[in-house]
Parts: sequence; C-alpha cells; structure tokens
Amino acid sequence: MSSNLANGHDETLSRRPTLADIAREVGVSTATVSLALSGSPLVAKQTARRVREAARRQNYRPHAIARRLSTGRSEVMSLFVLDGKQHSSRWLLSSSWMFYSQILKGLSVTLGQHGYNLQLCMVGDEVRGWPSIIVEHAMERGTDGIFLLLQDRDEYSTLDELANLSLEVPMVTINCTLARTVSSVQVSNEQAASDVVNYLISFGHRKIAHIAGPSDSFNAEDRRAGYLASMGKAGLAVPDGYLVEGDWQMQSGYQLVQNLMALPVPPTAIVCSNDHMAVGALEALRGMGIRVPDEVSLVGFDDTEISSVVTPRLTTVRQPLEEVGIVAANQVLAWDRDVPSPAQHTVLVPSLVERESCKRLSG
Repeated sequence: MSSNLANGHDETLSRRPTLADIAREVGVSTATVSLALSGSPLVAKQTARRVREAARRQNYRPHAIARRLSTGRSEVMSLFVLDGKQHSSRWLLSSSWMFYSQILKGLSVTLGQHGYNLQLCMVGDEVRGWPSIIVEHAMERGTDGIFLLLQDRDEYSTLDELANLSLEVPMVTINCTLARTVSSVQVSNEQAASDVVNYLISFGHRKIAHIAGPSDSFNAEDRRAGYLASMGKAGLAVPDGYLVEGDWQMQSGYQLVQNLMALPVPPTAIVCSNDHMAVGALEALRGMGIRVPDEVSLVGFDDTEISSVVTPRLTTVRQPLEEVGIVAANQVLAWDRDVPSPAQHTVLVPSLVERESCKRLSG
C-alpha cells in the first residue's frame, strides 16, 4: 500500500481537476477546452459537448481567482449603505429592514443572473474619509460596480470624489439623486404622499394630519412635502399640531396620535409616513376608544407585511422597491466604458393600496 493511501489520502482523488486533465481525456488542447467551457462559437458543437461531458465526469470547477485575473473582473458588485449614524443605524431597525430588503432582493437576484455576487458594506459618515475608502475599494479591483444607498439627508459635498470615480467604475445612487453625472433610481415619495391626501379629500376629509418621519430622512422629507403641497393646493389649512415628527417606530406613532386627538379640533384623517408608525397610531386609537375608520381614517406607507395583518387592515402606499433594485442593477450591467452614455435618472411611481382603515365622511 502506498504511503499516500496509508495516510488515508489519495492524491488523485484530492487534487483539483484542471483544464489539462479534461484536454487529455478529450484529446484536444487546453485552449480548446477553455473556449468550449466559455461557450465560444469557435469550437465545434460535437467537441464542445464532449468537453462539457468530461468536465462533469471529472467534477471540474473553474478556479475563481484565476478566472478573475484572466478576465479583469472581480465578479463582485458592492452596495454601500451610507447611514450617517453608524452607531445608531436606522438600517438595522425592523421598519427599515422590511423596507430595504426588497431593494436588496432586486439587486442580488438580477446580478446573480449575470454571474455577479452582491457585497453589502455599511459606512457611517462619521468615518473620516469614507469616500476615499470607497474609491480605494473600487480602484483595487475590489468591485465591478457600486451602488450607493442613502437614507439620511446630510452634507454630501464630498461625493465629488465619487462622481469622478463613476467615470471609471459604473455607479448608481439609490433612494435619491446626488449628482446629475451619476445615475440614480428612486421612488416618487412626494407624489405618493400627495396622492394619499387627494384620496382622503375625495372621501370628504378636510382635517388631515400627518405623522412625518425624521426630518433628516430623504423619504420623510419628500412625503412631508407631498402632504403640504396637496393640502395647499386644496386650500386646506394645516393647523398647529397637525404636522408632527416621529422616528419611524411604532412607539412614536402611539405617542403622537394621542397628542393629535387631544387638540381642540382633532383630525378626521391621519397620514403616517410609514406602516410602523401607523400601527402604533392604530393601537393608541383603539386604547382611547376611537374607532378606525368610523371616527378616524388612517393611512400608512410602504405596504410592509405588518399593514395587512392588523385589524382593520391598513390602507397604505405600495412602493416598487424590488423594481428599484432591478433597475439599478441593469443600469450598472449596461455600463460600457468604451461607449460613454449620459447618466440615467429613473423615478418609479408607487401605488395606493386600499384596505379597511379609511372611510368616507357622511354628508
């Protein structure tokens, strides 16, 4: 018995199959094997079939590092989540995760169909020089494309460095537009909030309050703007106390709706900037003995799973978040350094989901 077998180790079984092994079995050159496995039309169909069959028999797997070196591709694209608050990240809150997970799904599935893996990187803007970190990551061939997902409105003048990088590496910002020279994909939050107010007005409501999200959030600011625009266009006043700011969480919706209903003239309808705050508001109203929708109509935002399991089920806004990821991925995949094209800015339109939490006013 050989020493290899005596040690429980057969070199012929443990060695990784190579192109040369397949070439010897089929009786062709390694170059032909490489072309055949890459689907090249230069190899005769019968030969290509024999090569593929031999590769399956030998359990051949391409060597990822060698392949990356030969193609100049990392086969990885990077999603950088710029939270702005690394040590108190809103990304990790359940309300945020339910929202952004659909974007991640759209990105990862689309990229996977083209042979790419998605790498998730969390970056807080208190990290000094974070744009340089992203630039260094890209220039060292750590990624073949960059997605920037921004949640909070902040001073992003330092993104000029990244805008220049977009000339070398495909880049898309998600959730906002930061520069006309960098492609972006976002949802029309302002239009969606405006449509919600118009919907409630069509139900006869005139006393419409808004529980907004944090003022430093892109989404919350746009939804607040849509609310105010429609109220103004309809000639409706926004009394003191009708526009309040929450933090996306159920508890803030619970507390703020109590303040709203304690006003001298309480609202007959409330627009919440996300479903979590709407559910908190729903619980508080139930605790106060105020019936939804008989006495107060309530609308959420995002159409997360929670909106359809509470009683009454929430009328809310459905955003095409998975499509946001798909569009962003396709923009990066279509990038061609040799054929420059202008940046693309895509704005997707949400839709209102009518359920049981809103009611027409009698008379």
